[in-house]
Amino acid sequence: MAIIYSYPTVEPKLIDKILITQSYNVDDEEPIEGNPTKSVKISSIGQLLGTTGTANTIPMFSTTGFKDSPISSAITVAGTNIIKASNVDRFVIDKPSGVTAGDPEYLISQDDVWKASFGWDDDGGGFGYLYNWSGGGWRFGAAGNNPAMTISTVAGSEGVTIENELAVPKINFGFNTYYGRDMTISGIGDGTFDGIQVTNEFVIAKEVNATGDLAMYFKYGNERVGGIYLDDDASQQGLAFYVQESATNANIVKKISLREPVTIGSALASTLPPANGLAVQGGITAASISATNGTFTNQLQVEGGLYLEGLLNSQDGITVSQSNITINDGNLVTNGNVLGVNGDFSGSLSATGDLVSGSGVQMGDTASAASSTNAGMLKYRISGNNSYVDMCMQTGAATYAWINIKQNNW
Repeated sequence: MAIIYSYPTVEPKLIDKILITQSYNVDDEEPIEGNPTKSVKISSIGQLLGTTGTANTIPMFSTTGFKDSPISSAITVAGTNIIKASNVDRFVIDKPSGVTAGDPEYLISQDDVWKASFGWDDDGGGFGYLYNWSGGGWRFGAAGNNPAMTISTVAGSEGVTIENELAVPKINFGFNTYYGRDMTISGIGDGTFDGIQVTNEFVIAKEVNATGDLAMYFKYGNERVGGIYLDDDASQQGLAFYVQESATNANIVKKISLREPVTIGSALASTLPPANGLAVQGGITAASISATNGTFTNQLQVEGGLYLEGLLNSQDGITVSQSNITINDGNLVTNGNVLGVNGDFSGSLSATGDLVSGSGVQMGDTASAASSTNAGMLKYRISGNNSYVDMCMQTGAATYAWINIKQNNW
């Protein structure tokens, strides 16, 4: 017999034959003894192994030979090559726990260059990961809405972009506030109020010497129409509230008001202000303030109680309606008019304009000596069974005296 490699090579056909040794099998109906040499067709071997299957489907072993596996390949209408696993629930990568070299992952490559992968760290970290080897970030989306969210990992523009709405019922920051309570932010949409609720504390913070004020702004469409800011530069404006008119909504006007009767004052003040009033421990200066009612302009108008422990200074006028002005150890100075309507005033009043009262002006006694400073001052006093109304008047080139205008006895 010739050496096997000396025979010519041909493409086999199903009708071609090959030599086999027929083995003895006691379970056969008619066992063949002696292991004789026989020939069989290649097609018979294929039938024995079960090679008939579905086109483009990867075969797999079974106890009776080969059969179709759930994995097949195809080319879609759009020309995309796909591999499909039919009627399966999970695609599993299982790795022994004792082997930690390399992480188990699904990897996408292009021309043998790694591009993106999804895997699990098995050498101590224990975290799952998405990794873009090309550094282009990630996009999440759906048909007709792509991308809905973008995670950029490009150096210099890192960040997360949400194209439409972000629905977050509640955010817990996982740390305690100054008062030792958890800080959370949650949305409010109960039909009465719509907005964001901050539990415990809401803080606006900035780095030392960073540009810009500490601020919170209000936006209508694309317009900034108001805000609150704490000025931290050389202009020293303090805490400022402001409103700007809107070019698209005439109902947004330059006005800051207190919607309901409130008490405004220092939380550390030892003397509380009157209910629904204004408590000031320093001074109040009113100038060029547009009036919302009444006949005066550029003035301070109060329709609640006004309580001061300092100076009230108005460049035009002061109107008090159905309320009181109380000044303890301070002065009220105005270059305009003081108009009182059904209210009271107590303290020291200095006015270069008119003093008008719709109810009355009550005077008391004073121990001040007659002088040019007190010229024109009136006082009411009682002594024994007598009452007096006196006026400080000039009596000479440089002399002044209290002159009795009216006296009554009983």
